[in-house]
Amino acid sequence: MRCHVIGTVAEGTTPIELRIYRDGEDPKNSTLRPELKDGCFECDVEDAQIERWHIVDFGEVMEKGMTLRTGEFFVEDGATVTIQLDGDKFDIQSTGKEYQAWHAMEQAAEAKFRLAYEKLDENDKQKMAELENEYHQWTLDYYKVHSMLGFLFELDGRLKGFHFNDTGLAAMLDIYHRQYSTSMYRSRLPSLMRYA
Repeated sequence: MRCHVIGTVAEGTTPIELRIYRDGEDPKNSTLRPELKDGCFECDVEDAQIERWHIVDFGEVMEKGMTLRTGEFFVEDGATVTIQLDGDKFDIQSTGKEYQAWHAMEQAAEAKFRLAYEKLDENDKQKMAELENEYHQWTLDYYKVHSMLGFLFELDGRLKGFHFNDTGLAAMLDIYHRQYSTSMYRSRLPSLMRYA
């Protein structure tokens, strides 16, 4: 799989050191370190199969100990991934079908929940918990109706970072067993079966 990444940095935004790396790897070991020329960068990213990759301003991590400048995309064969860094936010678009399906879910969730999160009083723990539960249930319902590789990436990440109190994991495994064992994604299943 190979995708082409085209990046731009908005005027007035000063990136320190961008790194592109595969999900689960350490960005400090990444060899993909795009260099800006006139506020733009380009590179190809290859992987054996469709995988989730990240972009981060690693220089800001090293300088400040953290960064908001992080984003993710999928390496899909023949896809063009367009990344724009504006201030502290990456805007990422892709022509890849799996990324588009996952991104559509993210946009639908933002449209449904953003206003409620903005109105939320951060000291009201009960309402915050209720909204989190509503969001998680909405996400599970969405995954039941819309099969996508993004679901398997999320499940894989949650299984790798397993916490005994992850109450949504059982529901995700149920969706996995009901929908994905006979789907077009079954070739991705062996790597997850060790957890099931």
